[in-house]
Amino acid sequence: MVRILIIISLLVGSINLFAQTKCKKEDAVKAVGDACAKIEKEGKTAIDYIKKNLRFCEGNYVWVQDSNLIMVVHPIKPRLDGQPLTDNKDPDGVLLFVEFDKKAKGEAKGGWVDHKWTKPSAEKPTPKTSFVKKCGGQLGWIAGAGVWLEDL
Repeated sequence: MVRILIIISLLVGSINLFAQTKCKKEDAVKAVGDACAKIEKEGKTAIDYIKKNLRFCEGNYVWVQDSNLIMVVHPIKPRLDGQPLTDNKDPDGVLLFVEFDKKAKGEAKGGWVDHKWTKPSAEKPTPKTSFVKKCGGQLGWIAGAGVWLEDL
């Protein structure tokens, strides 16, 4: 009887652990809000913090692009930093960063863009939705963070 209770306890604990690691869209919204608050307070010096520390949902991240469609910081793909983003498409032809720019500039509270992007541990892009928002302050930067649909 004791063994059965221990096994049930372990199973329930595993289920609860799984439920706690499930990602939510609100996690991305909060991460973008945190990035914008840091940018508004510290300006360009916030980039180092965003690059090294701003993670959520076990590895998801925040990127920042400027209002001229140049990547300011992408923690997972640093080769994009400083690069123009106007021609960057997903497999379905969505001009990713152009759409992020439009959404962030068109909705003061930020908004969602559906697209495909490759997970850090994967080889092929999978469906993702990203929350983007134009941060306050003089820089006019746009912060974004996404969640893969399979993780919701």
